Amino acid sequence: MRKENNTTTTMISFIKKAWVSLLLIFVAVVMVALGIYFNSNSYWANKTDVSLFNQGIEAYNAGDTLLPATADRPEEQSVMRAVSYLQQAYTESKDDSLRALAIYDIGTLMGIEGLGILGDETPLFVLSEAIGKLSEAVRLNPDNEAAKYNLELLEKVQAILQPPGGAAVSEKAVGSMGGLAGYASGVIYKGY
Repeated sequence: MRKENNTTTTMISFIKKAWVSLLLIFVAVVMVALGIYFNSNSYWANKTDVSLFNQGIEAYNAGDTLLPATADRPEEQSVMRAVSYLQQAYTESKDDSLRALAIYDIGTLMGIEGLGILGDETPLFVLSEAIGKLSEAVRLNPDNEAAKYNLELLEKVQAILQPPGGAAVSEKAVGSMGGLAGYASGVIYKGY
């Protein structure tokens, strides 16, 4: 009788311990499943903008070439494709740091384009657009010194090209203004 009593007590003790362990395992599985569910939604939403940003950097790094058509883009110059992908990344992203990088790269590209044609008639709207993009980059990331430098440089060039009440003069701007600092912020491999 004592042996049966001892076995019953052991069995009840085991069930009590197992019940608590099973309950903890169940709660852990539910928490992991909820974590995966909630994180997967934001991960895939953010993955698209990072991919677009990286495609823009890769297109720019292809150099001054004509890129072949793809499923989502026609045959075009690498810079045009880079700007298109960077603009999509800027528009679709909800992360201000990625948006700041994308708009900085777009503004710098536009500034380079505007400064590159200073020998001809400079389209001031290109410089104005570049200034607007770089201003937005500085607004999104006030610590981006390269964006601040490029913005200041383009504002000086614009002031020289179009002084208040005067005609546009492109040759003065070419002088010793220097060039735009840097360009591509680089490919993002791990997200942000």
